[in-house]
Amino acid sequence: KKAQHTRERILQTRALAGTTLASPRVRALESGKVPHAVVMLDLDKTSLYGNDGNDLPLSLQWQDKPHSVVEQLYKLLVSPNIRPALNLIHGQAEEVTVTIYTRRPQVVHYTSPHRQEPVRLLFNAAWHQGGQLLLPGHVKTAADMMREYSGEALLTEERRDVEKI
Repeated sequence: KKAQHTRERILQTRALAGTTLASPRVRALESGKVPHAVVMLDLDKTSLYGNDGNDLPLSLQWQDKPHSVVEQLYKLLVSPNIRPALNLIHGQAEEVTVTIYTRRPQVVHYTSPHRQEPVRLLFNAAWHQGGQLLLPGHVKTAADMMREYSGEALLTEERRDVEKI
């Protein structure tokens, strides 16, 4: 009801001002949609191949394939069982961002073939929360991540392994 009232006020204000230009937020209110929705998909639960579905996109990244190729693959891997929900969300928002995440415990606890015990990997302290490693959006590559590494010194072979996780 409040959204309808807001839409009506915007339309009245525009009519009085004689303008038709609008910000994305105003257009969203006029259409009855939210301006922006973010959908987070757990790759292990929503992919056709579960955790194995993550290995192929990672291998494409290791082969330096363009981001667009990896994105196309992820679109193909999303289970058809969740497509109706995604379509519904797309119908209710002006803009939809789909974020895929997966749990990779070896990014926090690395088992080195050169040591007798696991190595706890530490990066920027702000990234570590509740036993998880939450990478900010500006981290795009393994090199970006390793620039923030602050844990125990790694052997060259171990560092190469960690960069490929």
